[in-house]
Amino acid sequence: MRLGSKADLLKCLEREEESTEMSPPVEVSIIDGAAIVQSLDPNRSDKRVLTFSDYALKLVLPYISKQLMSVDRIDVV
Repeated sequence: MRLGSKADLLKCLEREEESTEMSPPVEVSIIDGAAIVQSLDPNRSDKRVLTFSDYALKLVLPYISKQLMSVDRIDVV
């Protein structure tokens, strides 16, 4: 095990940072549908949600539409 300081690590990281390249644009986003359902809590929403249809129309579809602003296609799995 080597002993050193955090400043020694910083020198290595700075070299890596200088060689970064631009990432290609994202065309497709793959979203876990179950994760969407778990993350969008209807009780914390300001919208009244009584049925699953309400949940889909008022919470899930707006979330997916917002994600579509940055990609060409979304796959929900």
